[in-house]
Amino acid sequence: DVCSSDLDRRRQQHRVIANHLEGLPADDPLRLSEYMVHLIGADDRRRAALAWSNLNSSEGELQGLANALADHIVARDAADDSGLNWVLSLALEDLGDVRLHVLSINWLFKLDSALLNVASLGARLRLTDSARLALENLVSRAPDIAEYARDLSVSYGKLGALYVSFGEPPRALGYYQQALAISEDLCRCTPDSDEYARDLSVSYLKLGYLYESLWEPARALENYQQALAISEDLHRRAPNNSERALDVSISYGKLGDLYMKLLGEPARALEYYQQALAI
Repeated sequence: DVCSSDLDRRRQQHRVIANHLEGLPADDPLRLSEYMVHLIGADDRRRAALAWSNLNSSEGELQGLANALADHIVARDAADDSGLNWVLSLALEDLGDVRLHVLSINWLFKLDSALLNVASLGARLRLTDSARLALENLVSRAPDIAEYARDLSVSYGKLGALYVSFGEPPRALGYYQQALAISEDLCRCTPDSDEYARDLSVSYLKLGYLYESLWEPARALENYQQALAISEDLHRRAPNNSERALDVSISYGKLGDLYMKLLGEPARALEYYQQALAI
């Protein structure tokens, strides 16, 4: 078959180029930008999965890999899902739990960022949902590894945000609530962790915003107040931390917006706006 023979020849050419690029220094510009391109061209899913799940990749390496995967998804996105299906198939390789975790996190952050504003929401949703499934499997196999649980919570939060963009707030609510449940569990198990406490505060903020968009001011108020209480506590622990101060200011601003727009209490809104400004 002539077509099959041509395809095999092209894949072999890509494989040869990928082999050459792999032998270059890790920071070589050509390797950074072209290595994943040729692994895709060679249909070498095994090496692509290993490269994408490498714990020791530099920021430049990850960005180059993400850009190539994003280009592959976007190039096929208009016609079919073959590019996205190829990328998602990398999780089917036998990588082990540590590498599967890295692969999932790189999907959630590096690749999703590369797809922002260039890929369809549907493609980003499928990518994020695949990361969720991988992380749920990891948590089921290793329930005591807090990092897996925390990253699963992140995937729920990202799915919630995507469903908000899709105009499906009930589905978004379900994912935000799942993210909140994990954050609450992590805080209960590790009450001294500022990181987990901030995650919990962010979960409350997201729920508050969603309830506000659903015109449920009482529930929005409850969640915003929870977020503020946590943010203020974290700020007291680290009064010179500008990020902690910003979190408090954001909570004040959200409460101000709620009192102004939905609760019809401009005087209360002004109080919160002034507190946000003071920070």
